[in-house]
Amino acid sequence: MAIRTLPAIAALTAIALGSAACTANPTAEAAAEAVTLTIGTDDSPGVPAADQITALAAEAAKSGDVVLEPVWHAAGDTADWDQAIARMVVDSELDLAVVPSRAWASLGVTSLDPLTTPFLIQSDEALDAVLSDDAVMTPMLQGLDELGLVGIAAMPEGLRRPFGYHGPLVDPKDYAGGTVRSATAEVNRALYEALGAGAVTDEHPDFEKHLGTDSSYLLDPYGTATGNVVFYPKVNVLVANADAWASLDERARQAITEAAGATREWVRENQPTDADAANAWCAGGGSIVAATADQVASFRAAAQPVVDAIAANGGNADIIAAISEVVAGVSAPDPVTGCETTTAGPGSDTSIAGTYRWEVTAEVLEAAGVSADQWCPEVCGIYTQTLVADGTWTHRWEDPDGKGESVSAHGTWSFDGENLIKEESGYQALSMVVRPDAAGNLTVTPFGDFPEIDVLAITATPWIKVQ
Repeated sequence: MAIRTLPAIAALTAIALGSAACTANPTAEAAAEAVTLTIGTDDSPGVPAADQITALAAEAAKSGDVVLEPVWHAAGDTADWDQAIARMVVDSELDLAVVPSRAWASLGVTSLDPLTTPFLIQSDEALDAVLSDDAVMTPMLQGLDELGLVGIAAMPEGLRRPFGYHGPLVDPKDYAGGTVRSATAEVNRALYEALGAGAVTDEHPDFEKHLGTDSSYLLDPYGTATGNVVFYPKVNVLVANADAWASLDERARQAITEAAGATREWVRENQPTDADAANAWCAGGGSIVAATADQVASFRAAAQPVVDAIAANGGNADIIAAISEVVAGVSAPDPVTGCETTTAGPGSDTSIAGTYRWEVTAEVLEAAGVSADQWCPEVCGIYTQTLVADGTWTHRWEDPDGKGESVSAHGTWSFDGENLIKEESGYQALSMVVRPDAAGNLTVTPFGDFPEIDVLAITATPWIKVQ
C-alpha cells in the first residue's frame, strides 16, 4: 500500500473541494466539511512510529471526513519525551497522539503495563495475536479514561532486546553497576534496577559512559544484540483527547477507528518481521549473539519481581493471565541468534584491522584548503574507526564541544593491500587508497564518487592507530 504524505492529502482535499462545486457527489461534499485534527508524536519521519502515523493519516483522508495533521517531534527537545507528548494531548494541546504503552505508568495509568511485562510477549506473532484480541485489549485501553483520554487502537513496533556498546549483554551480571540508556518508563527503571544496573538515563547515547541500551533492529542501533533475550515489545497507542473526540460526529469517529484498523493491516504488510530486520541488520554489519539457556533463565528470574509488581496493579493479573493464554496458542519461529560468519571480503587483506582515532578541527580544514566556518559545524569532531578482522566495521563521531553528542554507524569492509572499500546498508560504498606508515597509522585518499563531506571527515587528517 502506498503511503500518501500530508501534502498529497491536502491536494486530494483540494480536488474534492473543486468537484463539490460541480456535482452533488456526497463524498465530495463530505470532503469539503472534513474536520482537521492534530496528531502528535515525539518521532520524526523515517522511523516506524512516524510511518504508522503517515499511513493512518492517508487512510483517514480516504473517508473525506477527517484530515489528520502530524505534528512531528511535538514536544521539542526534552527529557521524558513520550510523557511530554502524553501530557500535551491530556492538556488539549494536541487532538490525538501516538504514545508507547510503556510510557503511561509514569502518568498513573497502569492498565497498559501487561503489554510490556518482561518476557511475556516474545515474538511478532504473539504480539499480533494479543493486539487482535478485543477481550484482552479493551480493558487495557479503557484505563486511559481516567486521564480524560480515549484509547482508540494499539500498533506493534518491533521487539526490544539488549544491545551492548562494549560487548554483548548476555547475563544480568553484565549490567552490574553500569548505566543503561533507555527511554523513560517505569518498566525500564524497575527492570534495570532488578538486573543490577546502577543508573538508567534517557540522554543521548554515550558509548563511553553507557554500557548499552534496549532497542529494535528496525532502528539500526549501535552495539551487539542478544538475539534470544526479548524484554518486551514496543506498542504504540493511539489516543484522543476525550473532549476533542466527543466534538466529532459519528462519521468522523468511525473514519479514525477504521483508519486505525487499516493501519494495523498496513503494518502487517510493510513492517519487517523481527527475523527479516535481524538479517538486514546483519547484512549492514551488525552483530548478534545468543545467551545460554542458563543465562536466559537468570534474566527471567531477575525480572520476576517486576512481573509480580505489574500483576499486583488493578486488574493486571487477569489481563496477564489472558495474554499468557493467547501467547500459548501461537506458533512462532525461533529468534535469530547470530549473523552469518563473514570475512573481510574474498581473499581480503586484514593487516589494517584495528581501531583508529583522529580529530578534525578548524585548523585541519583550513590546512586542507576549505572554509572552517562553512564546514566545521558539519565535520569537526573526534572520529573512531574500528576495522574488525571478521569484515565488519564500526564508526563513531563525537561532538568536540563536550556536549556528549555522538553518532555511530556500522557496516562491512574489504581491503586488497591498497584499496579499502567500506559498505553501509542504505548508503553508497566508499572507496579509498590506504597507506600505512611504520607505526600503523593510515593516510587515506578517496577515489571514485566520494561525497565532499566524507572527504573532509574521513581523509582530511591521518588515522592514528590506537589498538
